[in-house]
Amino acid sequence: MTLNWPTGAGVKGSYGAASTIAMTVGGIGYAELSYVVANHLSTVQIQNRAGRFVLPNGDTFAAAAESADWTVPNYAVDLTDMPGEQSWPIVTATFVLVPRSAGKTATSNATLKFFKWAFAHGDDTARSLHFVPLPEKVKADISKDWSN
Repeated sequence: MTLNWPTGAGVKGSYGAASTIAMTVGGIGYAELSYVVANHLSTVQIQNRAGRFVLPNGDTFAAAAESADWTVPNYAVDLTDMPGEQSWPIVTATFVLVPRSAGKTATSNATLKFFKWAFAHGDDTARSLHFVPLPEKVKADISKDWSN
C-alpha cells in the first residue's frame, strides 16, 4: 500500500527513511532509532500523553513498554501513546512467530532455546543495538507460556 502525499518522497523501511532524511534539507521523518544514531540524524522532543515533551531514547521507549498492558492475546500490544511521564508516544514491539506444528518440532525447540538464552543474557546486546529489552515480567510470562 502506498500513499500519495502532496509533497515529499516515499521510501521503503527505516534505512530508506534515514538516508532520505539525511539528504533532505529540512527533512522530517520517522525511523528506527538504530538508523537515527548510525546516520547522525537530529531528533525532536514530542509531547506525550502526560503532556511532557520527551526525547526518543532507550529510557523513554522502556517507559512506554513498562506502561503497556501485556495481557492481550499473544502479547500483541499496541505501544502507541502509553501513559507515563517519560513514555515516548510512538513505540512498537517486534514480534516473532514460532510454529508448534509437529513437522517443525526441532526447529521450534531450537528457536525457543535461543529466545530463552536471549531473555536471560541478551539485554545488554539489545541495548547496544538501540533496542529495548522486554520488561522482566513480560519475559517471565512468555517463558511460562512456552511451557504450555
